[in-house]
Amino acid sequence: PPPPPPPPGVAGGLESPACTAPPPPPPPVDAAVPLPHALSAVLIIAGTNDLAAFCTYDTDEVADAVLALHDIAHEQGVRSISVDIAENSSVVEFEDLAELRNEVNQKLLDTSLHDPMRVHLAFPVKYALKGQEGGDLWEEDGYHLSAKGYKLLGRELA
Repeated sequence: PPPPPPPPGVAGGLESPACTAPPPPPPPVDAAVPLPHALSAVLIIAGTNDLAAFCTYDTDEVADAVLALHDIAHEQGVRSISVDIAENSSVVEFEDLAELRNEVNQKLLDTSLHDPMRVHLAFPVKYALKGQEGGDLWEEDGYHLSAKGYKLLGRELA
């Protein structure tokens, strides 16, 4: 008669690692340990709506809301890049918005100097009205970049 089959976990009479007990379960996910992913950095650009959303015009309130987005990236081990809130038609027209914009941009810059996970950059596309040099980089609304402006923004930030 043929020989009896080998016992479980034994192939041809030799121990087989593939046939032994199942592997242990993976360790539990620790939220404090960054997960591996494809991102090496995120770019966060706030806008004038972020200034107007806080009717108090409080520099710390606006800047802290933007910095909270950076904290989310940092918790996952991803570096972040903050960019100045751009000048636009509202900032040019309303002095209180211009002052708030400058203060928020300064706080973003100042805090980045002490944060190894974040760098801060000036907004690289200068605001200009239609008909002025660079005016074709902005939409008629005076708030948003045109397609040409977004291409320039991407090249300048790359």
